[in-house]
Formats: sequence, structure tokens, C-alpha cells
Amino acid sequence: MESQDFKECVAEWLKLQKAGEAKEAKEYYYANLFDNVIKQFNAREKGSMDEPVDVLFSILGFSPEPIVLGAKLLQPKTHTLVST
Repeated sequence: MESQDFKECVAEWLKLQKAGEAKEAKEYYYANLFDNVIKQFNAREKGSMDEPVDVLFSILGFSPEPIVLGAKLLQPKTHTLVST
């Protein structure tokens, strides 16, 4: 996704948020922004981890986003998710 396209998608997502359309905003985010957010996060944090980790334990809360970002960056050999 080009930078301008990404900015337009962010603007649309924020518009939905400000309009109180939380469900639609969440769906829009995961459909149109999340893949690019992952790529940008990995590019920004590249080099902070020299090699994959052996085990990652994650506690699933309200959003899967931190878990996905962490797993993409850390590249664990084993990833255990805990949820309630």
C-alpha cells in the first residue's frame, strides 16, 4: 500500500471512529490497515531482535493486535496463547 493510500485509509478509519461507528471502524481497520501496520512495525523494529525466540506466551485481551505484532517480530518457535 502506498503512503498516500495508507493515509487515506487512516483518515477513513478515523472518520468512522469519530462518527461512533465502532464496529464498522474495527472491521475497516482489520480489512484495510492492519496488514500495512504489521509491515511498518516490522520495518521500524527490524534489528531489535537478532534471532527468533524459542517460546512466546501471550495473554489475549481485548485486541489481538499486540499479540500479532509481537509474534511477527519475535518469530517464536512455540507460541502459547492464553485467553479467558
